Amino acid sequence: MAHYAQRPAIIRPMAHLEEAGWQALAEELNAHAERLRGTAGFWVEELRGARSAGRLADRPFPTASTIKTALMVAVLREVEAGRMAWTETLPVPPPDRRELSPWSWFFPEGQPIDVDGWVNLMIGYSDNTATIVLRDRVGTETINRMLEELGFRHTRFLSGTPPDSAMLAELRATFGLGVTTPREMARLLKGIALGHWAGPAASERMVRILSHQYWDNLIASAVPPCVLCASKSGFVASSRSDTAIVFGPTPYVAAFYTSDLCDRSWGPNNEAVRWIREASGIVWRRLAPEAHYEPPPGWDRLLPRGGGFDEEV
Repeated sequence: MAHYAQRPAIIRPMAHLEEAGWQALAEELNAHAERLRGTAGFWVEELRGARSAGRLADRPFPTASTIKTALMVAVLREVEAGRMAWTETLPVPPPDRRELSPWSWFFPEGQPIDVDGWVNLMIGYSDNTATIVLRDRVGTETINRMLEELGFRHTRFLSGTPPDSAMLAELRATFGLGVTTPREMARLLKGIALGHWAGPAASERMVRILSHQYWDNLIASAVPPCVLCASKSGFVASSRSDTAIVFGPTPYVAAFYTSDLCDRSWGPNNEAVRWIREASGIVWRRLAPEAHYEPPPGWDRLLPRGGGFDEEV
């Protein structure tokens, strides 16, 4: 395993959770999922093995912004292949080619920003304009061809769908920006951590970018801040999701997806947001019982708010 996938030294390693422990985790998460007013699916898997817990793991869900992780992988592979440069600059598009989100919506038209900057905006802040810029540079067909070649049957990037692709257009009408399953998105993250999709330098860079996460109010908020949590979330009105690599005593990947939500409000107290946060806490307590963590008093007053305007991220 690459050196960046090692556990933080600050928390003592523990033995792998036995099979019965994974079964208990699955049962607790399933009971938790039954309480959500909507549909909940998840996949949790140890990073160094194959033990797992899942629910609706192969059901397609809207990705919202979690599909941006696949675009990041495509960009880094293009850079590795020499078809793009990390320092290549791409201009800020005109206003009618932007989507409201932090922060490039506010940048002057034509301002050159390099690929490094665009990728970090897209992942760290879930900047939708950055996603458009990188999508246009790489190409939707390139992203989906990569996913198909890597064995992802259900995961597709649907923004910028070619007009002659009726199947992708139909998927976009149903799922929006992208479609995936909890199992496949967890596999994508696991492959990033283990260096399966790109070389060592690019794989490490992707882990670092995912760990520079502004939207850390879901999976990461139930994990001690001393533990590296490389995550990407996604929000639309009817679906909230979060995905992460958690480098704890027992390193693991987790993907939590929801759809058909009754509570479509925005803000940190949305029912599905709380559900994901609580699900993350269940996993952490099961996989790191000796590293108990509770957020400090007042933590919920300081959650990320996205600059003060409602958006889909």
